[in-house]
Amino acid sequence: MPVHAPTSGKVVKIEEHAIPHPSGMGLPSIFIEPDGSDTRDESLEPISDYRERDPAELRERVRLCGIAGLGGATFPTFIKLLKDHRTPIETVILNGIECEPYLTSDHRLMLEKPESIIKGLDIIMHMVGAKKAIIAIEDNKADAAETIRESLQSQPGLEHVAVRLLPTRSPPGSEKPLLQVLTGREIPAGKLPMHIGILCQNVGTTYAIYDAVIRGRALTDRIVTVSGDAVPRPGNMRTRLGTPMRFAFAQHGLDHFEDIHLLHGGPMMGERLRSP
Repeated sequence: MPVHAPTSGKVVKIEEHAIPHPSGMGLPSIFIEPDGSDTRDESLEPISDYRERDPAELRERVRLCGIAGLGGATFPTFIKLLKDHRTPIETVILNGIECEPYLTSDHRLMLEKPESIIKGLDIIMHMVGAKKAIIAIEDNKADAAETIRESLQSQPGLEHVAVRLLPTRSPPGSEKPLLQVLTGREIPAGKLPMHIGILCQNVGTTYAIYDAVIRGRALTDRIVTVSGDAVPRPGNMRTRLGTPMRFAFAQHGLDHFEDIHLLHGGPMMGERLRSP
């Protein structure tokens, strides 16, 4: 997929650099020298009449905007949005379940951007030809469920979209168990949800699709949770891709890292980092 710079400026080099991984390994990385203007690329026109557009055109917009799954798997989103008569999609499942304790980025997004998420869901349903959808939310996020329900009622044509509250237990957001709980159907070994007529998307990814189609904006940021007992002011913030972790911690009052365990991801499956 295309990679978009998170700010305006110029590329000064491309070389190996450490990544957030416990091995300390590096990967080829793009170094940007910002010009201070923070000018956004406006070359992609907003598509407000998406219901009148060919799904292939919208799928190409998603690809051009560099959207990968924001639920953790980072799978290229446009690949999942193929309308294929051999495996027609009947149901879209919107995954609003946090993958681990402490993480609240999806919860916060549902509370603050419910209309955009639902519009993104409608775009997905049009792209794949689905007639119904289920929005899955944990029962410890009843406020998010109520906010989403209210937004659904205010937007016409979404009578076949249901909000389902599920028990808060592990593994909460894992795709296959989630689909079985919601639909009672198992995904055969070696198959994908699409093979039983289901498409699953994370709410963060869905919001990014809204941004790409309705606003013409590429994926250059995401909501990040900064939390834990060592953080003076835990919370969520919209964070540019490429933001140094030390800077992100500082926004929440954490400047000293002696005798602190740093985890990238959640406390159950997150990876310990050598340094910020």
